[in-house]
Amino acid sequence: MSANLLYNLKHLTALSFSFVLAGLFSCESDGNAPVPPTPPGHDWSTQQSFTLENLNDVHFVGNSFGWVVGKELVLSTADGGVTWSRAPIESSAPPDLINSIFFVSEQKGWMAGAIEDDQSGSVFITEQGGAYPALQETYNNPLYSVFFLDDQSGWVTGANGRIAATTDGGTTWNTIGELGMNLYDIHFTTAQKGWTVGDNGSLYKTSDGINFSAEDLGTVRNLNAVHFTDTTNGWACGGRNTIFRRHLDEGNLVVWSDASATNASEAVEWKDIHFINSSTGWVIGDEGNIFKTTDGGQAWERESIDTFDNLNAIFMASTTRGWIVGDNGAIFTYTPGI
Repeated sequence: MSANLLYNLKHLTALSFSFVLAGLFSCESDGNAPVPPTPPGHDWSTQQSFTLENLNDVHFVGNSFGWVVGKELVLSTADGGVTWSRAPIESSAPPDLINSIFFVSEQKGWMAGAIEDDQSGSVFITEQGGAYPALQETYNNPLYSVFFLDDQSGWVTGANGRIAATTDGGTTWNTIGELGMNLYDIHFTTAQKGWTVGDNGSLYKTSDGINFSAEDLGTVRNLNAVHFTDTTNGWACGGRNTIFRRHLDEGNLVVWSDASATNASEAVEWKDIHFINSSTGWVIGDEGNIFKTTDGGQAWERESIDTFDNLNAIFMASTTRGWIVGDNGAIFTYTPGI
């Protein structure tokens, strides 16, 4: 073996060893290895969360500022999720299990959840972009959803059909309903018109922002999410491939009709649904299921994502920009055609 060849072999061996060491020490201090990049050809690409906690909700203001929540966890981003940072949430009464989050600006938002040890519920406000949330109200049951129309008008829902509302940004919260069934999501299109969904096919509507009446969808399957794009067009989703669509029929009457994905498994549990307009929307669920429609939910097509984890929440900023969160720290961003 020539001297030059021997030198080159030794040099390459040392260089390879240095790359191995660099890779070992580049891992995060909490021991979570970086998530490998999503293989090409997927509609949804992985973003790095540096946590293995289950993530329950995601919300964005515009294309850059976003938040993700879980157990004793708030992650925030100012660059569309290229980087996610853990927000400090220390306070005299810090949040425990955060189920839902909603922001009205880059700094101001609310989060709702539960204290696991005693199953009570709480709602917090943050005016520092997710950091240092302050407790606003507590209840004797968990809260599952928070929704705001603006920086004053908001609602929360929870166990045993609790609905509470505020008209002063959360300075005061007033219970306006205790409907019996657990209510998992709520959505308002105006200060008067809103819908909430929950156990055993429960769907309630209000036309004055205070009094709720049941709407019969003809199902006893749990409904996990509801979303509206205007006062007419809305969707609800839940267990066993249940999707309903609210729209105008041929006689110009407002109706709810079955909009289940015929090409999805009958066992799939849909966790969340989000529409950009009356035509284009997405529904997500367990075992990495995600489907898209461009005709209001009459037909659905599966989109590709590199996971079999449960997907828990979706937020779409536009037809080409969105995020999904799920179990085991999963965060994905929409990259159609890449």
